[in-house]
Amino acid sequence: MPNDVSRTARVSKLGRIQRLKEQQAQLAAKIKDLSAREAAQARKDDTRRKIIVGALALEHMEKNPDSDFARRLFALLDEYARPMERRLFEHLGLGPATDAEGAEDKRALKREFPG
Repeated sequence: MPNDVSRTARVSKLGRIQRLKEQQAQLAAKIKDLSAREAAQARKDDTRRKIIVGALALEHMEKNPDSDFARRLFALLDEYARPMERRLFEHLGLGPATDAEGAEDKRALKREFPG
């Protein structure tokens, strides 16, 4: 009889351990899901901030083309806008890229995104 009681206690203890492990796995999944949602929202918020700031900067540049800010923003766009992106700013007077810049941009994209 004592052997049956200890076996039952052992099975009961294993059952509790198994239930706790299942709960632990469920909690880990919930934590992972919540973390992913928070990260996705943070990316959306960051993108939205950039859109708003960019829109304000472009509006200021268009309304005040002779301001120091407009000249600096134009210089930054001229220096850093990739040849494929320059067409987006033609209305501001940013000309198309030279053929050499365009070819280099295509090579850089192929290195960055092979296949």
